[in-house]
Formats: sequence, C-alpha cells, structure tokens
Amino acid sequence: MTATAPERVEHRYRPVGSAAELFRCRAPEVLLSGAAGTGKSRACLEKMHAMCCSPKNAGMRALVVRKTAVSLGSTALVTFREHVAKEAIASGEVKFYGGSSQEAASYQYGNGSTIVLGGMDK
Repeated sequence: MTATAPERVEHRYRPVGSAAELFRCRAPEVLLSGAAGTGKSRACLEKMHAMCCSPKNAGMRALVVRKTAVSLGSTALVTFREHVAKEAIASGEVKFYGGSSQEAASYQYGNGSTIVLGGMDK
C-alpha cells in the first residue's frame, strides 16, 4: 500500500469594488475607507499574502501594524489565519514565528518572504 500526498487545496479570493482597485494599484501608498465589514482589511491582507507567495517577490518583507499588539491578534491575524493564509499554513508553506527579544513575531514563507507583526504600543 502506498501513501498518497494530501490533495493541495487552492486558495480562492475574488476582490470586488475598491478591493479590486487595490489589487490593480501600484502606488507606494494606498488608503481605503468605507463602512465596517466591507472587506478593506481582508483585501489588504490578501494582496500582501499574494505578493509574499509570488516568486517575483521572494525574500520580501512586509509589515502589519495596529495601534496595539493585542488588537492585532484579535482582529487582522484571525482573518489572516482563518481566511487568507489558511491553506498555506496547513501545507507548511507559511509558518508562524512567535518572536523573541531579538526579532518580532512574523509569518515566514518558504520562499524567504516575511510578514512582520507589530503594535505601535511596543
């Protein structure tokens, strides 16, 4: 009996409206505004994740920051883990590093890309 590799699950996300504009945008800074629950944070996290996964951007460093580190863990990171990078984390392509006194917490990608996490309070 031979073991078969687990089937790779493909991540799907289809941005609409201003989220779609974000994906087309190449400006050095972007500001999204709108009502709560419209997908602004998810769109930004999706774009960041897609950029980190791309071979063209291997080794890139990105930063996700909120006013407090605690608020980051209970908001954006839940969305990132459960919706944006779920498949990549499950496959081992993306790994969480909890941080140390020398280095901030981060998500580390197999291609050398990193998303660093932080709060402006620390």
